[in-house]
Amino acid sequence: MSDIYPIAVPKWGIEMVEGTITTWNKSEGDAIAKGDEVFEMESDKIVNVWDSPVDGVLRRVLVAEGDAHPVGALLGVIADAGVTDSDIDAFIAEHGNAPTEPAADNNAQATAQPTVQTGDAYTRSSPSVRRLADELGVDLGTVTGTGRRGRITDEDVKAAIGGTTGAPEGVDVIPLSPIRKTIAKRLTEAKQTIPHFYLTAEYELDGLLTYRAKLNEQDGVKVSVNDLIVWCVAQALIKEPRVNVNLVGDDIHQFSAANVSVAIATDDGLFSATIYAADTKSPAEISAATAELADKAQNGKLTKE
Repeated sequence: MSDIYPIAVPKWGIEMVEGTITTWNKSEGDAIAKGDEVFEMESDKIVNVWDSPVDGVLRRVLVAEGDAHPVGALLGVIADAGVTDSDIDAFIAEHGNAPTEPAADNNAQATAQPTVQTGDAYTRSSPSVRRLADELGVDLGTVTGTGRRGRITDEDVKAAIGGTTGAPEGVDVIPLSPIRKTIAKRLTEAKQTIPHFYLTAEYELDGLLTYRAKLNEQDGVKVSVNDLIVWCVAQALIKEPRVNVNLVGDDIHQFSAANVSVAIATDDGLFSATIYAADTKSPAEISAATAELADKAQNGKLTKE
């Protein structure tokens, strides 16, 4: 099997422990020349391209885009066209990327066993997806893959048991990349361990105050400076959607609407009440919504929503 070459997670840097394939530039069956860019991989510090060191054919793609794998993990196989499928299967089994059947233990008591994943479903799923399927007791043979070339993804496994991510309506879930995970971790550590100082600035609000006075000339309208700030914040969030996000676990939840919270002081304490879809409201409508929330807060009628 000297004509078989393993594609493994490279170690780009001393601190690299795993990598995530962001893009496969080649598909199974594609001819590959030495120097061809086969895939792009992201670590917690860099994004790099893996160039093939050999000529051959990409005979196996074993992992899907978006899954993280440790350094040295087998990602695929390059081989000459003349190498048989059975030789490649044996090579993969030898390198630990094929399912193994546990030895029978006649003396063992009956216990819950992980779902054994075999056949085509195995080849269409990554190790992390198979681990998730085992944890959830999902038979990958019953799962339809929605990934590239029919690959089975984490979301496919979760959907098989109705365990979707549960993101609220109007929210796009964006998986956090390894680099952004590291950035988030470092910034959190900085916030918790490094002394901070804060700067304040003064602004001339003559134009804003003039606009407010003009709005308040209308009957029944009483817009405050805070109402205008809420309105401006909402417009800014829509204009810069990358700021209109929450970090939930390893995912970024990007909101399609600008929901802005306002602080309301009551005898029972300070409440944070949310004006939903503030970007769709006029300053006068924001003023009315704030007044309604303040009344509910004062009377103990605010809900969790």
